[in-house]
Amino acid sequence: MSEREPTILLADDDPDIRMFLEVTLSIAGFTVHTAEDGQAALEQAREVDPDLILLDVMMPRMDGLEATRQLRNDPRTSDIPIILVTAKAMGMDKV
Repeated sequence: MSEREPTILLADDDPDIRMFLEVTLSIAGFTVHTAEDGQAALEQAREVDPDLILLDVMMPRMDGLEATRQLRNDPRTSDIPIILVTAKAMGMDKV
């Protein structure tokens, strides 16, 4: 029985950032699924059961903070680790 590659769900509305991270993470040995916003990330998370979710904070339709709230409130996704990423530079934004 072979082990499956760890799976990462990446949600970012910038297609260039999505592509760069997808290629970089794939080369590092991860299976990568992508979403263009928080709503699509919720749907993907329920389908692929990723080992980790990377969410951009600022996205259309549903931002990363709201997606995180909904993921945490869903028993199917509540235990998946989430890392929020942001281009915001202010310390308060990052906190």
